[in-house]
Amino acid sequence: SKTIRAYCAAYGIRPEQVHKLEHHSAHRYAALYGSGFSARAAPVLAFTLDGSGDGVSNTVSRWDPENGHELLAQQSSYHSIGEFYSLVTQLLGMRPGEHEYKVMGLAPYVAPEHSERAYNIFRRYMHLNDRGEIINNSRFGTAMLARMRSDFQGERFDNIASAMQRHFENIVLDWVRYWQAKTNIATIVCGGGCFMNVKANMLIAELPEVENAFFLPSCGDESTALGGVYYLAETLDERAPDRLTDLYKGPSSTADEVERTLSEFSDQIVWRKTDDMAAAVAELLAAGNIVGRFDGRAEWGARALGNRSILCRADDPLSVRKLNQAIKMRDFWMPFAASILAEDAERYLYGADSAKNSYMTETYRTKPLAQEHLISGLHPYDHTCRAQIVSENISPSYYRVLSEFKRLTGIGGVLNTSLNLHGAPIVGSPRIAVETLLNSGLGYLAVAGYLVHRRN
Repeated sequence: SKTIRAYCAAYGIRPEQVHKLEHHSAHRYAALYGSGFSARAAPVLAFTLDGSGDGVSNTVSRWDPENGHELLAQQSSYHSIGEFYSLVTQLLGMRPGEHEYKVMGLAPYVAPEHSERAYNIFRRYMHLNDRGEIINNSRFGTAMLARMRSDFQGERFDNIASAMQRHFENIVLDWVRYWQAKTNIATIVCGGGCFMNVKANMLIAELPEVENAFFLPSCGDESTALGGVYYLAETLDERAPDRLTDLYKGPSSTADEVERTLSEFSDQIVWRKTDDMAAAVAELLAAGNIVGRFDGRAEWGARALGNRSILCRADDPLSVRKLNQAIKMRDFWMPFAASILAEDAERYLYGADSAKNSYMTETYRTKPLAQEHLISGLHPYDHTCRAQIVSENISPSYYRVLSEFKRLTGIGGVLNTSLNLHGAPIVGSPRIAVETLLNSGLGYLAVAGYLVHRRN
C-alpha cells in the first residue's frame, strides 16, 4: 500500500521486510508465547477480548505444537463487551478508554441486592448464547449511550458501576467456561485490553476447570508489538520464542545523567551517595516515610513494578489518605496495590503463584494477616489485593529493599504505586523524578545510587 511504501522509504526498510498481522492474532501471539505454556507440548486455549481491533472484539483459538494455531470463533466489534463497558464509563461521567478501572474499583462497595435493578437492565442489553457467543441485543455506540441515559435515569452511580462489573464478570466467566468445556483444554492464556480487569481475572483463575491461567501483562494495544515480535520469531526462526520473565524493558539512566540533573537542582535539593541503597530505602520506609524509587531499567507497560514506584508502609490505614493528599489525589474509593516478597505470598494471599503473578495482572483474596500488615495496599471494602509478587531472580534490587524492610519490621510487603504526579505519565527521566519530588509531598527520592530530599 501507499502507506507502507512511504513508511519503508522514511525508515530505510525494504517493502518485502514488512509482515502484516491481524490485531487479535497479535494479542494471541503475545499471550501464548509470553506465558511460556507453548514449551509444555500440550494444547493451549487462547482468548482475546477488547473494545475493537480490525473490526473484531473477541476470538477463541486452540494451539498445540503439532497443528499450530486454529481459530475456533471470533465476533465483530458490534458485540463488544469492552465497548459496552467503556460506554458505561462515559455514562458515569468518566473518560471512556481510560477510566474503566475506576468503575471496577467502585463496584465492590455495593451489595448485589442494591444493584439488582441495574443488573437486570444490563442483562437485557447483552448475553452469552448457547453457542458461546457474546451477543449485543441492543444498540451500538451513541445510540446505546442514549438508551442507557434513559433506562438509568435516577439510578445511583455506584449501583450502575457494581451492576456493570458483575455483568461483565458473569459473561466473561461463562464464555471461558463454555469454550473450556467444548475443547476440554484446562490451560488458558488471555490477551486484549478487557483482561486488564483484574477482578474478572481473579475469578477466571479460581475456576476449578482451569488448571493454568496466564493474563498477559499490560495486555492492551501496547502489547500488539510484543505479539508481532513473537509472530516473527515463530514464522521466520521457526522456533518457540522465550516466555516473558521480567518487564524491565525500558530505558535506564547513566550515572553522568543523574549527577548532572542533581547539580542543576542544587539550590532546591540535598543528596548523598549511598553504597547500600536498598538498606537506606528500607530504613526510611520503616520510619514511616514516603519514598520514590527510580532505579535500573523502566518497566514496560501500565504497572509500576518497583523501579519507577512510590513506596510506603502498608500497615497504616492512614497511608492512603497521606498519599492522596501529598501526591496521588486519587478518587476516594480507589485502592492502592502491594508488592509482596515471594516467600511471604502464602502468608498473605489465597492462591498466590509467583510464577505467573509478578506483574499485577490479578487480584487475590487475602488472609487475616494481610489485613493487618498490608491494609493500605488492599481494596478498602472487599480487602482484595492487586499484588506484585517479588522474587529475587526477577527483581533482585527491589527484592533486597523488601527483604531489608522485612528484617526491620517483620512485614513482607509494602504499598506500591506509580512514580508520577496525578494525571501525569510514569516518570521517565531523572529530571522529571526530581521535579516530581519538588512538586509533591514525596519525602525522599532514591535515584540510582543517590538519596535525595528537598532543602526545606
